[in-house]
Amino acid sequence: MSVGQFRIKLARIPQRIPLPWAEDPASKRLLERNEWLVGEKSRLPRHYVQFYKKWEVGPQAYIHDEPANKLFEKDEFGNVHKVRTPRVPVLYPAEFHQGLWGGEGVIKGRLESPPTKHGAMYKGAEEMYWFPKLHFGVVYSEILQKHIEVVMTERAERLIDEAFGLDNYLLKTEVNEIYSHFGLKLKRELLLTLANAEEELYPHDAGKRREILDKYKEFLVPFEVADWHGLPLSEALHKQLTIERLEEEASIKPRKEAYRKELLEDLKSGDVDPTVLYDEENPGLVSSAMTSVKKLIK
Repeated sequence: MSVGQFRIKLARIPQRIPLPWAEDPASKRLLERNEWLVGEKSRLPRHYVQFYKKWEVGPQAYIHDEPANKLFEKDEFGNVHKVRTPRVPVLYPAEFHQGLWGGEGVIKGRLESPPTKHGAMYKGAEEMYWFPKLHFGVVYSEILQKHIEVVMTERAERLIDEAFGLDNYLLKTEVNEIYSHFGLKLKRELLLTLANAEEELYPHDAGKRREILDKYKEFLVPFEVADWHGLPLSEALHKQLTIERLEEEASIKPRKEAYRKELLEDLKSGDVDPTVLYDEENPGLVSSAMTSVKKLIK
């Protein structure tokens, strides 16, 4: 086969045409952005959308691995390559969202089998899971005025100590670093208590209330914002649908009320004869109807 014939055969091979949204980063961003502009997600408050987009980023990298201390290195052939630290894939099970793990999760990997001396067949690496060390801990919330028992890790305990308390840790840490539904709902309770301070924050001690409000004044948000903060997406959608259903039910008024009001206005203006409203075969009802109408008009 000549070179020309080989080129012709290559040219006849059908090429896969990529879809415009399959590999274009701009198209992916556009689709992700439109997801919040149509459907039931578009009716969510904008401040909740900002919270959720920040939350779904997840905890920062390098929690489970150590970053390299150099940018470039030489290989065995003397070529210079940029040092890349691959991110360790971390799994966050349902138990993670029931405690405070400080961003730690379950690491899934493979443990390579030891080489056999005379084995002819290669044995695949064994799948392994590495779990963080968990323990029961008791933390105290100054705003909620109560102790809370929670499953936590040593890293979460260290982060709370470094922040000088649970309240500072939850209020100052980014939502994607907390990431736990339990921690975010606890933060929601803190924000709601601060927003409704007159009734819930030290109701019998005005001096202590002023002290706490002055201490956490940078974290004060309106009640409407605090009420949505920390909710999972499913609960936020359910909350929005419930609000819309209640508003719709409140806006619906029986037509008899409008008809009664219209009839009363017509009777006051004299445009309608009250005797027409009743059957002529029952003249006894007309006099009683006239009496009731006169009382109604008075």
